[in-house]
Amino acid sequence: FESYIARYANARSIITIRHYRTVLNKLKQYEKIIRRRLLFEDININFYNHLRTWIYGQGYSDNYFGSLIKVIKQVYREAREVDHLHNLNGTAHKNFITVAKDSDPIFLSVDELMKLYQLKISKSAVLKEWPELCGEKAVRQRMATCELVRNRFLIGAFSGMRVSDFSRFSESNIVDGMITMRTRKTDTPIAIPLHPVIQRILESDFDLSKTISDQKMNVYIKVVAKMAGIDEKVTICEHRGGELKEIRVEKYTLISTHTARRSFATHLQRSKVPLTAISKALGHKKVTTTMRYLRLGVDENAAILAGSSFFKDFEEDE
Repeated sequence: FESYIARYANARSIITIRHYRTVLNKLKQYEKIIRRRLLFEDININFYNHLRTWIYGQGYSDNYFGSLIKVIKQVYREAREVDHLHNLNGTAHKNFITVAKDSDPIFLSVDELMKLYQLKISKSAVLKEWPELCGEKAVRQRMATCELVRNRFLIGAFSGMRVSDFSRFSESNIVDGMITMRTRKTDTPIAIPLHPVIQRILESDFDLSKTISDQKMNVYIKVVAKMAGIDEKVTICEHRGGELKEIRVEKYTLISTHTARRSFATHLQRSKVPLTAISKALGHKKVTTTMRYLRLGVDENAAILAGSSFFKDFEEDE
């Protein structure tokens, strides 16, 4: 596994290599549970089922387990076909599959995005969410963090950039009213018109050099969205532990950095922008990848159905 990571360290994105290391670390944790080192001959359907039970027992989603299995199969196959370390086919079992469940497509409407933009992040609002904060300095630092997260998220929502791209976005990426860069994940060139909201953020003396980790972004953006009143109840389906559960939650609890990108794609679609153009703006290499961004949520789908003539009142023929 270490050899596999070293082989592709300079050939694949930082994000991909980081994920490989996450899988490796998870396998090391698993070895501590079973109290022995894993061998190639251990990688079979029994391993798959036991690992699955262990991962689900920690509350992880089906997709998380699937992401682990995908990498394990890659490493196992390369060890056999490239490095000739074994001649086994333990992952060939029909049930040794990469689990992938569709997640609910959460995005923010233009009105909700403008609520975020117009939000005044005040001392009282911050203390309401973090009453344990002590001292003026701590409160002002938290206000600054919320401001940073809000502006970073909005830049993503009005440009469609991945968090790995909008976190390194600078004014040098703006040329003749266009945002231009090569995406970090796929090394694809993108060119996106500079949205007026992003222009106003830049004109507000927002310091683009200030950064924050993805993990902190995902924590803080939920709180900031709550401050902005993005709290309507939405229905989602969760795949956890191999079970499907339908729940209703406040929308702000579902918002992440990825929500910004999905919102951008959804609004382009609603503006009748061709799918191929949306795909290029997102830096996707395949249109099928873009299509996964544009699925309808349960509530939105219900609203569309309700607006159809089939569900409208009608007079019966006499």
